Amino acid sequence: MQKKEKSAAKAQLLREKRELDHMRLRYLAAEEKKVIATERKELDELKSELSQLVILLFTLVVFDFY
Repeated sequence: MQKKEKSAAKAQLLREKRELDHMRLRYLAAEEKKVIATERKELDELKSELSQLVILLFTLVVFDFY
């Protein structure tokens, strides 16, 4: 009987470990999504700034202000 209890306890621990591993991976994926969203926002801001600089440069060239 004791062997069955040990086996059942081992199986339970294995299930719990798998569940914890799965939870950890989900947490890491959520954190990665946050990082990606932040980086995407920063990239969009840089693109916008670059576009504004291009417009300014074009304006200066067209109107010969440089």
